[in-house]
Amino acid sequence: MKQWPVKEFKGKRSSDLGDQIKKQILTKFPQGEASTVDEKECDNYYNSLVRISNDVHKKRWERPKITNASGANNEELRNALYSEEEEDKPLIERLKATMFAK
Repeated sequence: MKQWPVKEFKGKRSSDLGDQIKKQILTKFPQGEASTVDEKECDNYYNSLVRISNDVHKKRWERPKITNASGANNEELRNALYSEEEEDKPLIERLKATMFAK
């Protein structure tokens, strides 16, 4: 879980990769350490998560141009969604500011 920490925004936990992993673990291992484990399945699952976390597929098939309706690049969209200085604004207002700033 250290590699995929749960992010907190304004005291609320977000639904991110860390949360999803925790939910899956609780579902797959309801009896904790007493649960039966398929090591091959666990290794495959872990390796998949590492690839997602390290953006392996994003880097391998990176898009050469902007392909979204707003015309904003990834960095601009990320800032609109997760900007600390604008976190008090509603999401739709942040997205409007990003899309119509150009």
